[in-house]
Amino acid sequence: MLYEEAIGTYDFKLARSVATGSQMDPKVYLMELGDLEALEDARGKYEVDVRLKRWEKAVRHLKEAGGEVEEIVKMCETHRMYEVGLELYKEMPERGKIMEIVAEKYVRDGFPKAAICLLLGLKKYGRAIEIAKIEGDWEGVMTYFELCDEEEREEKEDIVEELVEQMELTASRKSLLQASTLLLQYLPTPENQVRAVKLLTSANYFISATRECKRLGLSESNINGILDAAKNSARTVSTDIEERRVRFKVNLEKYKKSKELYDEKEKRKEEEGFGENERFGGGSEFSATTSFSNASSNMSMSSTNSARSYTSGYSKASSAFTFSKGTNAHGLKYKSNKEANKIKNRERRNAKRMAKKMQPGSIEEVKYYKGVLLECKVGEEERRKITECANYLVRYGEVEGLARRLVSEYDGIRKDVMDAEVDDLEMEQLDGSLRAIMETFAI
Repeated sequence: MLYEEAIGTYDFKLARSVATGSQMDPKVYLMELGDLEALEDARGKYEVDVRLKRWEKAVRHLKEAGGEVEEIVKMCETHRMYEVGLELYKEMPERGKIMEIVAEKYVRDGFPKAAICLLLGLKKYGRAIEIAKIEGDWEGVMTYFELCDEEEREEKEDIVEELVEQMELTASRKSLLQASTLLLQYLPTPENQVRAVKLLTSANYFISATRECKRLGLSESNINGILDAAKNSARTVSTDIEERRVRFKVNLEKYKKSKELYDEKEKRKEEEGFGENERFGGGSEFSATTSFSNASSNMSMSSTNSARSYTSGYSKASSAFTFSKGTNAHGLKYKSNKEANKIKNRERRNAKRMAKKMQPGSIEEVKYYKGVLLECKVGEEERRKITECANYLVRYGEVEGLARRLVSEYDGIRKDVMDAEVDDLEMEQLDGSLRAIMETFAI
């Protein structure tokens, strides 16, 4: 230990004396001290710092000894001494290399925007575009392309096509809207105009799709296709919500019975707990009450967690509005609603088989039925799609009374959910446009 302290002062004569006085084996220290004394001052200090793992001092002494830039940069990266590296190199291009390392650190740490800012300052547009693509920042991608050289700009069409394909696979409304905007703004060929309109339609932006059709002067068949898609969507969703309402009412009764039986069991346990305390003269009313309270609290918390677990199994596949590729709950790609429904039905059958194995009034049974109830309600994203579809149908002639039926079914399940008065089970209030449709048709 004393030898380590002595060698850390870079006084090798002192280190030799300490080693001799400590009766160290000469084979251990004589060769090492001889090698260090043979080096130049800065290089010797660097070797000592590395031996003692004093990395900041090591990198400073390495630069002082004339070490290669690549070696110094690598050491700064390995030991995350970015500030030291920037302090040592105040001029380009060495400072730029350190800043690139810092930018990659920002990417790893989850700060892509900070990384892009650094890279843009270094004119590393290619890497900035790559990061923006990963983050789905297509506006940034196209902006950075304008800063590139002419040769790099020629890749723009390929990049746009790649972004659009990625967004189509994501299949969310937002991504499909962005994909449509990309096609219309950067690749406005006749084929891509039709493709953009189809993307808007598949995302249930029926009004926007019709508007683009008229603006671009597309054929009447495209407008009719949008109307057909809206009609199919309204029928499918109305039927789906109708089925959900039936399932909700059936399982609400089962949930109430199971919850009542569970509460009775807990009350019985509480009373038995009081009896045991009186018989043995131990415990207190407070401890028994606390035990019951904790059990109820745990049940409530675990019910919520179970509901989340249950609904996550197939709620992602249950949206009746998905017309393009998407992802199921397990991260696997599916190509159609038919495949999504297979996944949903399979998971539902599995859940029912599990329910049959549960004991009546058990916490597992209570959580199961609560999960079913949560899965039946209409979420915020679905509500937006219903609103868009209903508004479109009303605007373009209220075809076959579909808007009336769609809004009526939505309002029906909303009231069912609110009247159930189950913890953690609620739905959004009607927005202005849906309320106006209901007033128009006296729903």
